[in-house]
Amino acid sequence: MRSLTTIALALALASCGGKDQPTPDTAPPPDQSREAVVDQAVADQGVPKNSGKICQSAAECAPGDECLAFFSSTKMCVSPCTPGQACSVPSAAKNASGCYLQSGSNYYCVWFCLYTGKNYECPVAGSYDCYQPKPTEPGLKICVPK
Repeated sequence: MRSLTTIALALALASCGGKDQPTPDTAPPPDQSREAVVDQAVADQGVPKNSGKICQSAAECAPGDECLAFFSSTKMCVSPCTPGQACSVPSAAKNASGCYLQSGSNYYCVWFCLYTGKNYECPVAGSYDCYQPKPTEPGLKICVPK
């Protein structure tokens, strides 16, 4: 009986004491500052930087990203970058992205489906083709929306 009381007390304390960490079923209370509201709106969209999401306009992408087409007429959300800069991806084990393509004087992150001879996943399986932009680089292919 004592162990059941101890377990019940521990569960009650755990459910009351987790104010700093939201549980999967609850969200933290919204911050009332203007910046937090903007950040919350981006989080509600669920669009991370350099998402590779197929888009029609930059409004569908994370703030600062652009909706551009490379090697196809279908556009995708990409981040502007500086050559040599790392580009964000959800999982470094499954995805690869780098500051690779130049448009005018700007550079953009692209997603690779083949990089240094290793295969990687595109943002959404079945929605992208693997395209080899340079015949001189057979170990490099980028994800291009269909």
